[in-house]
Amino acid sequence: MRNIKIVFERDPGFVNRCIQWLTSSDVNHCAVVYDSADWEEPWVAEAAVKGVRTVPQNNRKWKYIYEVKYDATKDVRAAHQFIGQSYDFAGFFLFGWILLLWKLLKVKVKHPFRKTKGQFCSEFLGFIIAQELPEEVPDPQWATPQDLVNICKKHTERYGDITPTCSSKP
Repeated sequence: MRNIKIVFERDPGFVNRCIQWLTSSDVNHCAVVYDSADWEEPWVAEAAVKGVRTVPQNNRKWKYIYEVKYDATKDVRAAHQFIGQSYDFAGFFLFGWILLLWKLLKVKVKHPFRKTKGQFCSEFLGFIIAQELPEEVPDPQWATPQDLVNICKKHTERYGDITPTCSSKP
């Protein structure tokens, strides 16, 4: 089994703070970190502004880190189909407007379209988690970073919290 972790980040910036406010979350980005047989450092699979990609972890600081306790290799490989796709700006902004309507007016709006050609971070990670827990993430396009944090906290038999308790994380 590969060493796979689910990670959550809290980056500064206006858009990131808006994400946190709209999703009632203390994080605004999520990704998967895995050991690479070809490189000496862990790699990150994520959906970011530059698209769905894999990049070296470098010195990123994670707010929450969950070790995947089951063999999630097949789940991560299933998500490999999204690598190279663009970031889902349309879905991201539409999702933001839907969340804003709910947060301010308590108006539920049906998702106007089901599939887009891109991904955003919680949709990408939601797809991976849905491979193991489809009942928890019935539609990854609706998953928020906080939803995914809550799933990791709830399912301690599958996800072990290895977040350092003494850290300088934001």
